[in-house]
Amino acid sequence: MNYLKLYMNGSGGLYSFSGRLNRKGYFYGSLAMNFFSSMILLPIMYGSLPLLPMIWWLVDNTWVLVGFDILVALGLFVMINAMIIGFSAMARRLRDAGQSIHKLWWFLLPLIGTAILFLNLIKASEVAEND
Repeated sequence: MNYLKLYMNGSGGLYSFSGRLNRKGYFYGSLAMNFFSSMILLPIMYGSLPLLPMIWWLVDNTWVLVGFDILVALGLFVMINAMIIGFSAMARRLRDAGQSIHKLWWFLLPLIGTAILFLNLIKASEVAEND
C-alpha cells in the first residue's frame, strides 16, 4: 500500500508532475493502481450489460438511457483520472531517471514510442536534488 501512496501522491499531491519517483515505487504503484481501477471499472462494465437491450426501447417517446449514461460517465471519470495520475507518475519517474519529461510525447507513437518510453522508465535513478 505504501507504493500506491508513493505512486499517487508524490511530493505535491495526486496530480502533481513535480518531484521524483524511484523505479520500484513506480512499477509497484502502477500495478496497484491498475488493480484498484479495474476493481472499479469491471463492475461498472458488467453492471451496464443488462441495460444494453433497453437502450433502444421507447417509453413514452423517451429513450431509456439514464442508467446506462450514468455508468458510462462514471467509467470515463475513473479512466481519465487513472490516466492523468499515470502520466504524472511517469513524469516523476522520468525526472528521477535524469530524463526530460518531454519524452512522454513518445507515448503518442504506437508500439515503437511505447517501447522507447518504457526503456526510459526502467533506467536507474540518478543521484540529484529534487526538482
